[in-house]
Amino acid sequence: MAIIPGQQKNGFSFAGLEQEKQKKMIYIFAAVLVAMLIVVYFGFFRDSTPTPSQINNGSAAAQDNKDMEGLKNSNLNPAVFQDKKFQSLVLPGEFPILVGEKGRENPFAPF
Repeated sequence: MAIIPGQQKNGFSFAGLEQEKQKKMIYIFAAVLVAMLIVVYFGFFRDSTPTPSQINNGSAAAQDNKDMEGLKNSNLNPAVFQDKKFQSLVLPGEFPILVGEKGRENPFAPF
């Protein structure tokens, strides 16, 4: 006796199993598609500018403006650069780096 799809034997249908598998696959595909759309929306199309409530009612922006105004109004005394302590400061390492200086010939060779 051969098993023919769609034929029932003892109340068991092979066609019903295939339909159930297809339904599950459609649900899984739909869930993955919805998840991808959510990721694309929040990753690419969402506006990234902060709202006023996100910047604490504008207090952060106001503080930045105060800082910028303070920098504009500041005066730097040029005598600071003539001070012996300032001139004795030394940068660590060799400066400037020599042009044409190369690294190791084989970066994967052991040390």
